Amino acid sequence: MVVIKDNKEMPYDSNKIRRAIIQAANQIKLPDFDFIDSLTNEITTKVVMKGKNAVSNSEIENIVMSVLYDKAPDIARQYSNYKIDKERAKKNPTEIEKVLYVNDDIKYENGNKNPNLVHIKNAYLAEIPSKEMLKKLLPKDCWDVHERSIVYFNDSAYSARNLLNCCLWNLEDMFKGCAINSTYIETPKSFRTACTVASQALTMATSSQFGGITINLLHLAKFVDVSRKKIETEVEEEIHLMLDNFYDNEKSNFDVEKVKTKMVNKRLRKEIEDGMQTFLYQTNTLCSGTGQAAFLSVGCWLSEDPKYSDDLIMVYKELIKQRLKGMRQEDGTYANPNFPKILYVLDKDTMKGGKYYEITKLSAKCSAQRLVPDYLGLKKHLKLKGVLTFPMGCRSLLNSYQDDNGNYITWGRANMGVQTLNLPYIAMENNKKHSEEILFKNLEHYLEIAQRDMLWRANHIAKIKAKDNPLALVYGGYLRLKPEDTLEKYVYSGYFTISLGYAGLREAVYYITGEDQFHKKGNKLAHKILDFLNKKNDELREKTGIAAGLYGTPMETGVEKFAKACIRDFGQIGDGTQNLYITNSYHHHVSDKVDAFTKLIDEAQFSDKTSSGSISYVEVPNLSNNIDAMLEIIECIGENCLYGEVNSEVSHCKTCGFSRHDFKKVLIDNRVFWKCPKCGETNPNKVLTSYRICGYISNYTPNKGRSQDIYNRVKHLN
Repeated sequence: MVVIKDNKEMPYDSNKIRRAIIQAANQIKLPDFDFIDSLTNEITTKVVMKGKNAVSNSEIENIVMSVLYDKAPDIARQYSNYKIDKERAKKNPTEIEKVLYVNDDIKYENGNKNPNLVHIKNAYLAEIPSKEMLKKLLPKDCWDVHERSIVYFNDSAYSARNLLNCCLWNLEDMFKGCAINSTYIETPKSFRTACTVASQALTMATSSQFGGITINLLHLAKFVDVSRKKIETEVEEEIHLMLDNFYDNEKSNFDVEKVKTKMVNKRLRKEIEDGMQTFLYQTNTLCSGTGQAAFLSVGCWLSEDPKYSDDLIMVYKELIKQRLKGMRQEDGTYANPNFPKILYVLDKDTMKGGKYYEITKLSAKCSAQRLVPDYLGLKKHLKLKGVLTFPMGCRSLLNSYQDDNGNYITWGRANMGVQTLNLPYIAMENNKKHSEEILFKNLEHYLEIAQRDMLWRANHIAKIKAKDNPLALVYGGYLRLKPEDTLEKYVYSGYFTISLGYAGLREAVYYITGEDQFHKKGNKLAHKILDFLNKKNDELREKTGIAAGLYGTPMETGVEKFAKACIRDFGQIGDGTQNLYITNSYHHHVSDKVDAFTKLIDEAQFSDKTSSGSISYVEVPNLSNNIDAMLEIIECIGENCLYGEVNSEVSHCKTCGFSRHDFKKVLIDNRVFWKCPKCGETNPNKVLTSYRICGYISNYTPNKGRSQDIYNRVKHLN
């Protein structure tokens, strides 16, 4: 055995030494493999002669160097240089080395990507020159505060390129005819074909933007009737062909319409089943240029168009049926897929007493078992925005937009990006007196920098030509423009939006008042901060035409970056702790012991002022056998929230085959893992856990900050 760091042991492997010597020798000339084998054998013999059960790494290295300097000094020098470079790369790696060697900064950056995979590494490598370009293009003070994690330029790797952020993809317009990779696609002639075209187009679209894509399930459901009419024609032909071969007395007893109805319905159900299966498998398996599957959400508002409600219900039920089943894995089990997110609208028809309440019960069952769907409160959307706007990605929402005739336009619009304020840092900087006045002075300063970032993004995107992204801008995904048209008109008219994000409201007000945002003094200051930010967004729009909105940033990795910035410069975060995370947006602290209903109602007051991207969630135990409790939570979301999620965890142990909700969480080296209660397994490659990382479902181990956040989450329902 070999003793490595932290007194951990691993088996001795001579092949590792052999490969390292080959790499060193290859720097001089083509290696003599027989000679290297003899060197490796001699090293192994000397290791064995140590006569210990376990030899330290350093002892082995001393033996290697001794043998090499004795038998092959030229290789020894190269080997020594190789080890020095390797150690340097560990301690102070370049951005390229971080990717190639899967440094922790990369490994835990995105809970939706496996950085060990070649295509993911390639995507990360492609981001490096983009970041360097952005560094040169942005004003120096803008880049400096980004690197210091005070005003964070979200998705900096993509922003130097001609890419928009999250979008509401207009499938309905795209289906009128589009081109994918220069191949023209006509309007689909069946539901199944529509599903295939949609999945291919969305994968292509993901390569041409960053962030989430949301589609309307209704746009697919409208093709159910296309398939129905096609199937009816086919069935009629088959029946008449069959009857032509019947004797007359048999014909008279044959109920044509009854048989026709049964055959059509059976084939239509199969068409919907096959179409949704194709859609789900393709959107989860086809990779875009970003190295991942589409970050896709599917919105469903059953009452949106009564003409198609019955067909929409059929499609939605099939979607839920397949989500409940899960997707088959290599070991034969069926796991919970991460995407698409499903967004279910709560209105008078889908809430208690409504005509579609049975569908809501089905949704609740799926939420209990598979963590989806999420829920949108129509009442709050209409109050704040005048129209329902489906979220994109983790929680991004577009400002409402009306055309010259006063009609609301929702589909075919996008967000341009996010700048996020580190509120705890801003509260603490040069503010040992805990002064509210100094807080707002600091906020004014950093907000000015954030707005310059926003202007830079907007001006950059305004120059994009439709031909740069034809599927989105020429063929209806967003718009139907002429190839040489730019986006200037849409950037400065509010058609596209931009987001001013914030995080750590709790810690910021706690630092100033000694209370969190849900107590009297803290609550007053919290509202004052958000009102100030919204006012500044309104002023920006008045001056430039750019529609800026306030956004509760998900902060997947940012919770750690922001906390580290505070600890680096002040020794603590705003509440006096040295946690590696801060609280997302306006939320209760993850450890606050509040019930689910109090949490949702408490947070609703701040979501009202964060209408360009906000979410409230509650943590619950396994409610698979208590759907009534799930329905009560859903009802509360419908009455009070813009957007709500119900979180639990679903785990499967590949070691012993045990599956259930709520495996015990354990913290190892400040990273969260789930422990199988049957065999004790904690290896994340063997314990597959679906959990909500920050708005979307993940199966990967998160960074240390987010790990601590997840570990400390309490249940809001007993």
